[in-house]
Amino acid sequence: MKIELDIFSGRENPTWNLSPREADVFVEKFRSLPKMRSEPPRWNGLGYRGIIVRDGLNDDEDISEIKVYNEVVRVISDKEPSNYLDAGRALELWLMKTGKRHIGDQLYESVLAEIAK
Repeated sequence: MKIELDIFSGRENPTWNLSPREADVFVEKFRSLPKMRSEPPRWNGLGYRGIIVRDGLNDDEDISEIKVYNEVVRVISDKEPSNYLDAGRALELWLMKTGKRHIGDQLYESVLAEIAK
């Protein structure tokens, strides 16, 4: 699975790949999330805008992208988009930890500070 930190405008965002074990853990964590009943607010603005998961997703569900941001996991698929609750931003923080060695300490700490707000 390819992970993208959605943070920059005008330059390429940092990316990394999950190991097979990390990918299994991601799927396990994702499948445990409750579905949201109401539409969450839209994401706008500059700076950190979440974490995008692509490639290696379950083809049976036709998922093209999963975006994790601010307690919402938005699934984009050939079907209707769906949203799941990431209580306490647990999945978002876990994904950040998988990227620590790929994005550098300064950017990592900056994003964690943004998530903590």
